[in-house]
Amino acid sequence: MYPHVKRFLDISLAAVLLIIALPVYVCLALIIKLTSRGPVLFKQVRTGRGGKSFTLLKFRSMAADNDVRDTSSGDKLTAVGRVMRKLSLDELPQLFNVLCGEMSFIGPRPWIPEYHQHMTPRQRRRFSVRPGITGLAQIKGRNGIGIHDKIKYDLRYVDNLNLREDAKVLVLTFLALWDKTAEDFGKSGIHQELAELKEHAKEYFHLAAEVEKQTLSTPRRDAKVSIVVPVYNAAKFLPDTLNTVQNQTYTNWELIFVDDCSTDNSLKLLHAAAKKDDRIIVLECKENSGAARTRNAGIKRACGRYLAFLDADDLWHPEKLRRQVDFMTQRGCEFSFTGYEFADATGKRVRVPATITYKQALKNTTIWTITVMLDLKQLSKDDVYMPGKQIKKRFHTPTIDTMNLCLNQPLVVRTDKKRETIIHYWAHRDRVVRDYYA
Repeated sequence: MYPHVKRFLDISLAAVLLIIALPVYVCLALIIKLTSRGPVLFKQVRTGRGGKSFTLLKFRSMAADNDVRDTSSGDKLTAVGRVMRKLSLDELPQLFNVLCGEMSFIGPRPWIPEYHQHMTPRQRRRFSVRPGITGLAQIKGRNGIGIHDKIKYDLRYVDNLNLREDAKVLVLTFLALWDKTAEDFGKSGIHQELAELKEHAKEYFHLAAEVEKQTLSTPRRDAKVSIVVPVYNAAKFLPDTLNTVQNQTYTNWELIFVDDCSTDNSLKLLHAAAKKDDRIIVLECKENSGAARTRNAGIKRACGRYLAFLDADDLWHPEKLRRQVDFMTQRGCEFSFTGYEFADATGKRVRVPATITYKQALKNTTIWTITVMLDLKQLSKDDVYMPGKQIKKRFHTPTIDTMNLCLNQPLVVRTDKKRETIIHYWAHRDRVVRDYYA
């Protein structure tokens, strides 16, 4: 929600400031033209959101024959340029970049393409938002801090994107304008930072290659996944439910059926299946208590590292468990979810967001229980019990409670990276699921 609000504020504020600052633009343009040779505007290709290039606009502050990559660039500032740099007036033309959607008022500063080429995947997360005229790194020391500190502050901004932080950065920017540490690139600025990035990237990819080599040479042992399925009068769906799990390419699982006092022959089918496959466990409730308490009984019985949920009338893609476990293992995350598809007449596909915050999930979440997987090595079962467990005073769904534990991390990331549908949800119980996947 906030990114849309942020964009609206950017457009509104940029339009107003362009009108108000028009006399300043004219005056600066005349001064630059009269005091030095060359164009009024300095244009340079920078890297924006998603790694896409755009043309950055600035008032020219250097001698016309100077190359910004020149190691002695700091010595070629014009007299007017020094004043503009000190007051950050050279950044004013970037209001046009903001208006065009290439930049924002607040965000990581846009860097030249060479920086992007020598950054690790984690560092490139700074490009997941629009670059800004000012940002957290600017108020923390601008160019008086090292490249890795800049990236650290940029990532912190990306992970805590909200109106309050933007307002704080904007206020502190004005206070930092006269900060003596806010000097421009010195004799080794860009070249030194690029060298540091190259060295760090070289070490990162060398280590990644060694880890991959060691992983490939080590016999793989899959962690067990506990799958909890509540059952109530689901006899006509259970054969498909059993097939959707038994057809998984990931085979180290236990399938825990919890029967909630069914009156059809569900129990008979389940016990028959358990005799044929020792990975199937059947539990029986003494009284009908609803899906939440039924799932809690399964959670309590689960002994796998990972916990997943499935309803008796829903289907999984054969690669669902494999891909989700691999995703969580590689990322080290304790919670993940996938997209899903309704098996009704429309076949609607739900595209879950790449990330979702705790507050966003409380307002409107597309996360469904049957898509969730949790790592019980990192989480306690007490944190994932569902509403209805009497011994707990705080009742949360596993989705909300788990994300509450993850607040200090980049939160939740979906597993269907290519936006593929790996869950089918039965919108109408009597309708047959269509057998296709996006």
